[in-house]
Amino acid sequence: MHRRDQREFDAFVRTVGDRLLHLAELLTGDPGRAERRVRRALARTYLKWRHSEEPDPTRIMHRALLGGYLDPWRPLPWRPCRGSSPWRDGADAGEAEARDEVLRGLDRLTRLERAVVVLRAYGLLDEFDTAQALGVPETAVRRALHRAAAKVRAGAVNTVTWRADAGVRAEGL
Repeated sequence: MHRRDQREFDAFVRTVGDRLLHLAELLTGDPGRAERRVRRALARTYLKWRHSEEPDPTRIMHRALLGGYLDPWRPLPWRPCRGSSPWRDGADAGEAEARDEVLRGLDRLTRLERAVVVLRAYGLLDEFDTAQALGVPETAVRRALHRAAAKVRAGAVNTVTWRADAGVRAEGL
């Protein structure tokens, strides 16, 4: 068993910290909640860091980041804050609009669907790792991804219709 030390943990946080914050913000839709979730995940990961037999520490971090996310008794962020965040700062107007559109699309999904989309598309996890991180079967990951894709497609059709009504050419959208 490899015993990890403090230097390895610090290097790990420097390597994955920004990406985890980005994932947390996509999950929660709120920069403040995302920071709190990442801090709790880092604390949980640190407690397990030295003694874990998990060869990939990002799996520990993903499980810690997602801990309780699917709990139906936790309140949803009904009014997500669209304020400043590290992955938005310095973005031009087009990038900021595209990111806000992504967040609006994610807001239409259930927690499981949102988590699956974020982990598969932005976390770059395969079905097995996504299922492991969420603690659900792989079939649940596949079903959630299909439902999410259908909702996103339905939302995209409405967006195209709205843009066409506003006089914007909808061709190619």
